[in-house]
Amino acid sequence: MLCRWTVLVLTPYGVVPFLTAVLTLPSVLLWKTEERDEHRDRITDTQFFWGLLLAAALAGVAWVVGHWSDHAWRIGTVSG
Repeated sequence: MLCRWTVLVLTPYGVVPFLTAVLTLPSVLLWKTEERDEHRDRITDTQFFWGLLLAAALAGVAWVVGHWSDHAWRIGTVSG
């Protein structure tokens, strides 16, 4: 019982940084691939927009997959 509560309390401290990294990664990767000058440390508005769009698409896909798996779990098509 104590172990279960410990896991429930501590899990968000790992999940939130992980989700932040996953949603930030497309923007950072796009920035690094579009960077032409070694000394340039700012991204353009267009690069920011496309990175944000990629992150939103990733979040949308994750939401759809999560919604589908929850629905499948509730109707009993996924065993567990």
